[in-house]
Amino acid sequence: MMEAALTAYAGQGRPLSDAELNAVEINDLYDESPLEDRLWAEFKRLEISAERQEFVSVKDRSYALDFAVYCSSGKIDVETDGDTWHADPERIPLDNQRDNDLETVGWRILRFNTYHVQEKMAGYCLPTVVENIQRLGGVEEGKLVPRRITLEGPDGWRQLTLFEPDMPADAAESVGPPETSDAEDAAGEVALR
Repeated sequence: MMEAALTAYAGQGRPLSDAELNAVEINDLYDESPLEDRLWAEFKRLEISAERQEFVSVKDRSYALDFAVYCSSGKIDVETDGDTWHADPERIPLDNQRDNDLETVGWRILRFNTYHVQEKMAGYCLPTVVENIQRLGGVEEGKLVPRRITLEGPDGWRQLTLFEPDMPADAAESVGPPETSDAEDAAGEVALR
């Protein structure tokens, strides 16, 4: 599908950009905001499933969400607020109405400004997003169990399955029932009778 979309897009008489050539999914094609691109790169690194520029209608208004994250028991709208656009005093009431409309229909809204995204990505932005994903039961991906995201571990996250213990496989093999003496075994048998 991506190849067909790019082929049709290329038919517009201009060469494809590097972003277009290297796109793995449609979300990779959005490149309007450096802040969004930076957060998107981190979401991809942590394998956080999100939709970019998801349109949501509320009453008679339609809103484009920077990132929509669908969790098992809720939805998160992650916004990157550039200084120029969101510091405009005329924009503030519109942002407030937007947030109120979205929250009224069940969206949890997280806003990160330029400073947060550029200077506090690892210490504030990502932990805040991950904590909210966990509070809402994990990322909903249409699988049997929603995927939990963590910042710990060698790759930044670890998905546990229903049949996998919460420990390395080699550690799980070495763990067995606690060793007891014959006297303890006998006492345990007596206690069970």
